[in-house]
Amino acid sequence: MELHINDLLKICDDRGASDLHLKAGSHPVIRVDGRLLPLTDQKRLMQEDTIGMAFSIMGARQKQKFKDNFDGHDVLGPGRVDVVDHPGQRGRLPGSGGPRHEDQP
Repeated sequence: MELHINDLLKICDDRGASDLHLKAGSHPVIRVDGRLLPLTDQKRLMQEDTIGMAFSIMGARQKQKFKDNFDGHDVLGPGRVDVVDHPGQRGRLPGSGGPRHEDQP
């Protein structure tokens, strides 16, 4: 069964998570009350999974920029996508031009 980003976002909402971390080769990870919790009941993600989930929430311009710059190791690491869901903040996707995860306070 294919895993969809909406399923993971629903889990985040149900568990009160502030962040969802997706990295190829790992289980999805959520942040709840500052703690990172791997979702071991979900399958380990393949690179195709992380890219597919990222594409499902990207606009056409972001997708094209990603395709133009993607070499298998995007700016956050191989197959990694961080989606941040905080009031007043936008999620950062590879190729979106936003600040890198490491650059945020």
